[in-house]
Amino acid sequence: MKNKLSIVIYNFGAAILLSLWGTILLSWPILLVMMIAQRTNKLIHLSLFGALKNYSQLMSYLINPVSDKLQMSDLQSSLNGLIHFKDCKNLFSIALMLGCIWLFIFLYFEIWKKKKIVSLPHSYTICLLLLPLIVVPFSMGNFTNLFILFHRAIFTNNNWLFNPDTDPIILILTEEFFAACSATFLLIYELYFVRLLIKKGR
Repeated sequence: MKNKLSIVIYNFGAAILLSLWGTILLSWPILLVMMIAQRTNKLIHLSLFGALKNYSQLMSYLINPVSDKLQMSDLQSSLNGLIHFKDCKNLFSIALMLGCIWLFIFLYFEIWKKKKIVSLPHSYTICLLLLPLIVVPFSMGNFTNLFILFHRAIFTNNNWLFNPDTDPIILILTEEFFAACSATFLLIYELYFVRLLIKKGR
């Protein structure tokens, strides 16, 4: 992989995918902390364990390619809610496919060909490290607007505007929860390129 553009795309894609799947894995403890702090599980009349169980069922549907039906033990979903979760599942499927492609490229060069992937030039690493920090000043003071803008850009309908009466899961998936997940995503992304800089400095 000697082409600079290919190296940039590879590393940027790796950072995004690792951040996404890392955030998904950490979303369980994040949700637990949020529910303890905000007591949101009480709003859906479930214990912490019960709320996490329903969240796990939701996430299993979203990230499992062979799961074709969402059914949470204690929480109902409206038709619009199910459509939105289906849209989310499609996005997760794309992320999973891209993750498999990235893994294939990594294994091809590192294991099969026994060649190190050419490292990202220092200046490119700095640029990619600083890139997401552009949105930080806007998100810190007004995460709500950023959250709305993101959903309007990604989704072609308004099904993401949940009604707690018909989709009670939203009562534990608070704005603070999504803000914490976004911060986690950003942290993992930054750490990826910080690691590259540290390796270059040795």
